[in-house]
Amino acid sequence: MIGQRTDDSVTKLHLSRGIQCLASVKGIGKVDPDFFFQLSGIFVNGYRSFHRRIIGQLIRRCLDILIQRHKRDNIDGKDKFFIYFADNGSGIGVLEGDSPTGPWRDPIGKQLISRNTPNCGGSEVPWLFDPAVFVDDDGQGYLYFGGIGEAEDREHPKCIRVGKDMISLDGEPKTIENVSYLFEDSGINKFNGKYYYSYCTNWDGAKKRPTTNGLGVANIAYMVSDSPMGPWSEAKVVLKNPTSYFTGLPSNDKNNNHHCMLQRGDKIYMFYHSQKLAADLGITQGYRTTGVDLVTMDENGDLTSSMTNEGVSQVGSFSPYDVVEAETFAWSDGTSTIVGPEKNDGRNNRVLSSIDKGDYVGLEGVDFGSDGAKSVMMSIAGATNDAAEGTISVYIDKIASNKKVGEITVNANKDYQYFKTKLTKTVTGKHKVFFKFSVKGILVDTWMFSKEEEPQEP
Repeated sequence: MIGQRTDDSVTKLHLSRGIQCLASVKGIGKVDPDFFFQLSGIFVNGYRSFHRRIIGQLIRRCLDILIQRHKRDNIDGKDKFFIYFADNGSGIGVLEGDSPTGPWRDPIGKQLISRNTPNCGGSEVPWLFDPAVFVDDDGQGYLYFGGIGEAEDREHPKCIRVGKDMISLDGEPKTIENVSYLFEDSGINKFNGKYYYSYCTNWDGAKKRPTTNGLGVANIAYMVSDSPMGPWSEAKVVLKNPTSYFTGLPSNDKNNNHHCMLQRGDKIYMFYHSQKLAADLGITQGYRTTGVDLVTMDENGDLTSSMTNEGVSQVGSFSPYDVVEAETFAWSDGTSTIVGPEKNDGRNNRVLSSIDKGDYVGLEGVDFGSDGAKSVMMSIAGATNDAAEGTISVYIDKIASNKKVGEITVNANKDYQYFKTKLTKTVTGKHKVFFKFSVKGILVDTWMFSKEEEPQEP
C-alpha cells in the first residue's frame, strides 16, 4: 500500500504488507503538487490502465520525488529516514537510512517490538505485524500494530509512543480499546484535529455479531479520538470489500482488504487493493492491484469512500523536458525493473528490464507546451554481452500507426549510451506517451524530449 501524509514534517508510505516508510520530510503538505500528481498521473483511469507490476515502480518514483524535491528534518544533525516492517508476523523491525531510497541499516540489531515486549505475548497479540506510524504536531511519534484474526478471546492491537530517535520505545504498549471485529491492517491519520484509527474487519466475527452490526466482512472500519492513544469512538465503515464494487471477483473470503489514507490539501485519498485487474485478465493466482479514490468527510467528521474503475483525476502534468526515469509509467506490458547504474548523488537507481519485442510502457498527462518537442533520446544499455539491435517506436495518445511520431534506432552494448531521433512532427499540448519496443535484451534508464532537433545529453 502507499501513502499517508501525517503532518507537515512527516510523510508515511505503506510500502507493502506490514511495511511502512517514515520519512522526516518538510514540505510534503505544501501547495506544490509535485509529489502527489506523480501518483495520480500513474493511477489515472484506475484498474483499466493499471499493470500489476507497477506498484514497485510507483514506490520507487515516490521515493525519488521525496529525496529530490523536499527539505528534510534532522535528528542529531543528520537527515534520517525509517522503515518499520513486520518481522515474520512475530515482531516489528526498524531500518534507518540517510536517504528515502537507502541504503538501509539496522540501527539496533534486534526487533523494535518483540514477543518479549510487555503486553505483546502470543496470548495478547497473536499476529505481531502491520505497523502504522504517526508523528503528531508536537513531534511525538506513535506506533500502532497487531492483529487478532478470528480469535475473539484475545486482546486487541496495541499503540505505543516511540522515542525521539524513532528507533526506541517510550513506555509500554497500550491496548487499543473498543476495536470491533478487527482482522489486521492498522492505519492512523489526523484530520481536522481528530485522530482516526482504521483497520480491516474479520470474517469469523461476522457469524457471531448482531445482525444490526454494519461493520461487515473484510471492510475498512475506523474509529475517532481526541487523543492519539484513545479512547476511541464506536467503529464505522469507510470502505467496503472489493466485492461490493466490482463483479467477477473471487468469493469474499479471498478478497482481503488493505488500505491507506492520505490527505493532500483539502482532499483525502484512499489507497486500497483488489483483484479487479486480475479478474478482468482471467488471472486466478490472487494478484492484488492497487487503486486510489477520494474520501468524503461530512460535517460530523464521518468518512466514506468507494472503489471505482476510473480512480482519481490527474492533478498535474509530467514535463517531458526533464530527465524521466524509464520505470515511471501508467501502462506496461511485459517489462520489469532491476538495479541500474548509481546516480551522481549516490541514490539507488533502477532501470527498465525484461524487455522483449512487442512490449511497451506508457505515461499519462505529459505536457509538451506550446513550443513543442522536436526530438527524443533514451539512455540504453544491452542486458548481456551480446549487441542488442532494433527500434523503439514513439507514440502519442495511443499505439496506432497514425499516432507514431518517431522511431529510435538502437544498437546497444553493455555500456549505457544515449540513442536519439528527430520526431516526424513537433508535438505540442498534453498527451499520453507510449514507447513500444521492437528490440529485446536492453535496459532503459531514462528518457527525455527536447525542443531542439538535436537533443543535448544531460
